[in-house]
Amino acid sequence: MLDALFRQAEQFGLGSNARRFIGLLVDTIFSDRLGGFAGFQERFERAGLGSLLQSWIGTTPGDNVLQPDQFSAGFGQQESSRLAHLLGVPPATVNLAGAAILPKLVGLLSSGGGIPASIPAQFASLPAPAQPSVVRAPQARASGIPGWLKWSIPMLILLGLLLFAFRACRHEPAATFASTKTTPAATPPAAQANARFGLENNGGRITVNGQLASDADRTRLMDALNTAFGAGNVGGDITVDANTLSAGWIDKLIALLPELKAAGL
Repeated sequence: MLDALFRQAEQFGLGSNARRFIGLLVDTIFSDRLGGFAGFQERFERAGLGSLLQSWIGTTPGDNVLQPDQFSAGFGQQESSRLAHLLGVPPATVNLAGAAILPKLVGLLSSGGGIPASIPAQFASLPAPAQPSVVRAPQARASGIPGWLKWSIPMLILLGLLLFAFRACRHEPAATFASTKTTPAATPPAAQANARFGLENNGGRITVNGQLASDADRTRLMDALNTAFGAGNVGGDITVDANTLSAGWIDKLIALLPELKAAGL
C-alpha cells in the first residue's frame, strides 16, 4: 500500500521527491510542535472537516474524497506552504498530491482502527524531514545567474529611467521661459488599463472574470472556454473596454485551457 502511495505521488509531479513528500506528511501529522495526531484532528475540526477525517480512520478511502482546497484548509495553509518550500515545488502541487494521498495515508496509519501515539515503524525508513538537498529551488541552481544579479538588473533599469525623468524635469523650465507664446494644454489621453483574466474551477464548474479590449478577443476566449469545459459549465463574464491594452497573452492562454481542469484551481 505504501509503495502505491509513492507511485501516486510521482504521478502528481513530485517525481524523486515522492518518498520525501509522504515522509513530510507523516512527520507533520505526528509533529509535537503541532500537537501530534490530536492537533492534526483539531485543525480538520476547525476547518469543518472533522467528520470527513474520522471516516478515513481504520479504512481504505477511495479516490477523490478530498479536494485540494480542503487539504490546504485541514492540513494547514502554512504547513502546506512549508512542504512546498522544502520540496522546491509550487504549493498547488502539494495541495493536489496531498488531497489524493492524505486520506489513504491516514487509513494506513490507523489500520485496525487505532491511532498510534508516534510514527509507526514501517514509516521510519522514509527520508528525514530536515534533508537539506531539496530546500533550494532547482530553478535557481539551473539558471547559473546569481540571485543578487537577478535583482540588480531591473533595479539598474529603474534607476536609469528615474535619472532620465529627473533630467527632463530640470530642462522643462528653460523651455517654458524661452517662449512667450501661450499654448493651450493638450487634453490628456484616456488612461489605459491592463487586460486581465481570472478563472476558478469548482468541481468542473468554471467561473471566469476579466476585461479585454475588443469583442473579437472576448468571443475567441469564451468560445475556447466553452470548448475546453463545456458550454453548460462556464459562468461569469468578461467585459469589453476600448481603453484596455491588447492582451498579448490570449493565444497562450487559449492553448493552456485544457490543462486547467484540476478541481479547486
